Amino acid sequence: MDIKTFADKAFEISRKIGFEESEIYYSSGGEFQLSSLNGEIDSYKDASSTEVYFRGLKSGKIGAAFSEVLSEEAAELLVDEAFQNYSVASGEDVYVFHDGSGDYAQFDGYSGDFQKKSVKEKIDTVMALEKSALDYDKRIVMIPTCITADSWSELVIVNTLGLNKTYKSDYGFAVVVSLAGDEKSKKTGFSFSLVRRPEELDVERIGHEASRRAVEQLGAGKVKSGRYRVIFRNDVFGQLFGTFMSMYSADNVQRGLSILKGKEGTAIGSSRLTVYDDPLLPESPYSKPFDDEGFPTSKKA
Repeated sequence: MDIKTFADKAFEISRKIGFEESEIYYSSGGEFQLSSLNGEIDSYKDASSTEVYFRGLKSGKIGAAFSEVLSEEAAELLVDEAFQNYSVASGEDVYVFHDGSGDYAQFDGYSGDFQKKSVKEKIDTVMALEKSALDYDKRIVMIPTCITADSWSELVIVNTLGLNKTYKSDYGFAVVVSLAGDEKSKKTGFSFSLVRRPEELDVERIGHEASRRAVEQLGAGKVKSGRYRVIFRNDVFGQLFGTFMSMYSADNVQRGLSILKGKEGTAIGSSRLTVYDDPLLPESPYSKPFDDEGFPTSKKA
């Protein structure tokens, strides 16, 4: 049974059972992952999943349920479970569904090119990645982590108010950790690359970067405590900045769980730094033209 037929059946049942409005959130996807160690395939993963969520709305209250099966029987069980959950729902929050209105960006995040690659081609890629890291410098002892993977996903949100949105995306990534050593110490270096198309995955650059970062640390020493002018590497700054991400969450702000509550529109840091929420960034695998409630997304500062 396809998702459209499943949704139609679930909506039919939900009307009979007493829900005023209903919504289906469908998610499916797959992942292929390889890792190599000492020139051999160390692990192999080829998995897929399907999930469907039903939400029923009545008098501002929500009843929800989840299934991994698309069938007429599953639709009946799903709606029935959601209504039971609605019956015991508590809290003062009033829920509404989006009707699909608004301007949705035209955003294509799916190429299908990763799925067209053969298993042999993918094995050759992860092997080449390990070799590039190992051959960078004679001080590279081993490559404890070498992974390549690709993933695809499809989202469908449809409800009885007229919302009907679909989005499909795919991406690939590579991770390498190199171990360098000399007579005094051993250090690790890390490199990660996330791409939208297979041809953008530069295994030589990624492998060399991980090993270079490992070798650069050999012979390093500590500095005295004090105030220094420093330059952060972009990924290091990203890690530091990520520590504060929960503070910037709109949901946390609205719930009073962030110190930024009540400061919307107020400058809170350096004028040289502006943080953007860009759900339509072409390079990002997490970009999509609508959020999990079906509302259109847009770039915000």
